[in-house]
Amino acid sequence: MNPYPLSPDDFEMPRSRTLADQALAGLREGILSGRLAPGSALSLKAMAEWLGMSPTPIREALQKLALEGLVDLDSFKGARVAPLSVDHVRDLYSWRILIEVDAVRRAVPNVTDEAVEAATRCLKAYGEAYAANRPDIARHRHRDLHFALYAANQTQWISRLVDPLWQNSERYQRIASSMRGSGPDLVAEHQVLIDAWVSRDPERAAAAMADHLKRSVDLIVNYLENNK
Repeated sequence: MNPYPLSPDDFEMPRSRTLADQALAGLREGILSGRLAPGSALSLKAMAEWLGMSPTPIREALQKLALEGLVDLDSFKGARVAPLSVDHVRDLYSWRILIEVDAVRRAVPNVTDEAVEAATRCLKAYGEAYAANRPDIARHRHRDLHFALYAANQTQWISRLVDPLWQNSERYQRIASSMRGSGPDLVAEHQVLIDAWVSRDPERAAAAMADHLKRSVDLIVNYLENNK
């Protein structure tokens, strides 16, 4: 019996890339979506059957996911989805706050009308995904929105620094989103970020982003402490 509650047909698999890339995309999507639960064992044989490939590219994918902090590898216990913890979320978000708040602050002087339009389109797509009951798509549009705010920074280093932190926090963001209210509530909260960004006031934009991320930490920590 297939132990995984989704198939490769349930997400966008990069067919044109290597098998290791396909395995990486499939396993990452399973973990970030929550379908592969924190702490669950990742059987090499079962994953090979699930993804329809040999164990070799899956081993390579697991090594990369371990570097991202999404998988724990143990020579005796094998591979498991990394667990969620209060200590981890506090550490992870302390770095996100440090980098992303400053990224927004530095981006504000470079905000153009085109950048505002791009961020607004991302927010609209985010809301539409929730309205269509597609949280999987909403998760990607949420990322697009945040990175649109950082893109005005006009440096490639922001993406390089934020991306691994973002990947690792996706599972926590799923928890926070579920406690933030409805789709319209989520859109309204992110509209505050755009409004502060458009104000051309760097400190207002930085404060809005800090409040947004700190609220995530509070919601996630509260959830984890009450669901031990």
